[in-house]
Amino acid sequence: MRRLNPSVVISCLALFVALGGTAVAAKTLITSSSQVKNGSITGTDIANGSIRGGDIANGTITASKLAAGARPRAASAAGMVAHEVVRKTGPALTSSGGATVATMRSLAPGQYLILAKTTMSPDKEEQGLGELLRDDKSGFGHCVLNAGGDVDDARESLTQPGAQQPSTLNMQLTRTIGEPTDVTLVCESNQPFHVTDSSIVALKLGGTTRADVTE
Repeated sequence: MRRLNPSVVISCLALFVALGGTAVAAKTLITSSSQVKNGSITGTDIANGSIRGGDIANGTITASKLAAGARPRAASAAGMVAHEVVRKTGPALTSSGGATVATMRSLAPGQYLILAKTTMSPDKEEQGLGELLRDDKSGFGHCVLNAGGDVDDARESLTQPGAQQPSTLNMQLTRTIGEPTDVTLVCESNQPFHVTDSSIVALKLGGTTRADVTE
């Protein structure tokens, strides 16, 4: 009886294993989600970037299926929301004094960067250089931004001997608000004036820090 060459036997065994392995692989190939046990595939089993938007059917993932830290926030992509009130003209005072220029009502609790600006224009009749020594010849504009008792103010010159001009005043502060709070912008002058292009902007932040410094 003729003996088989060992190399032929090894080749046949290798072919048998290869064919058997292919059959096993075909039998265990995952073709539907019913073959996957709940919780058996975790995030560590999925390569980064391997699942894209086109791989997910519309409506299959809802907010309730996302972890709390993964849910999209109502804020913008940068995590901030801006609130603004605007007043294009007014008030106008016919004598010296002050008035509320704009109010942002019931700003919701949170941490904010609050900005305000306005342009004050003098309405004093120009009396010429001959009035140089009059006490009321020089005029100022003064505005205060107030957010629940935390304030910032600005001052600018409105009139000088022989000249008067509008001035834009800018204010800013950071504020942590614990309950709905009105934010106000109030302006005053020692001379008649009117106000234009006023606004208050409250930018809600993820957090703030504040430190008093001496240099």
